[in-house]
Amino acid sequence: MDLHPAALNAIRKEHDALVEKRRNMTREIDEEINALAKYLVPSWPTSDSLESTVTVEQAIAEDNPRAQNRMAVELCQVFLAGGQQIKSPDLYAMVEAAGVKLKAADPVHRLVQLLSERKEIFQSDRKNGWSLKGEAQTGGDPSATSSATQSVEDLT
Repeated sequence: MDLHPAALNAIRKEHDALVEKRRNMTREIDEEINALAKYLVPSWPTSDSLESTVTVEQAIAEDNPRAQNRMAVELCQVFLAGGQQIKSPDLYAMVEAAGVKLKAADPVHRLVQLLSERKEIFQSDRKNGWSLKGEAQTGGDPSATSSATQSVEDLT
């Protein structure tokens, strides 16, 4: 069956329009992925990558705030490895996604308190967020640090 040239042209135009639509959709998806890339964690921590003898599962199962605080701090160390800088709300979202929920009226502020207490490990940059002390960082002004003044219980 031979197609009329006008019908063949219409089919070609429709095909070209669909191909262009697919390219645009792919480009939009790639842009969304790139925008969300800052929230991606290189890998979720395993029990081997954590220093504590407390596992995420134990901290959750025990419903022990001290164990959960300790686990949250250790998770932050893993998430910030490699010079990454992450803002407090995003860092807490990652800790929560790993299964640890801090018992506090404002859990993000509680995480800030816990990290600020560990000045030998963590440093805060008001513009770029938290990072590990002594690791190469991507951007930020190291002089713009903050610390929580409220005392918190000992994590050991």
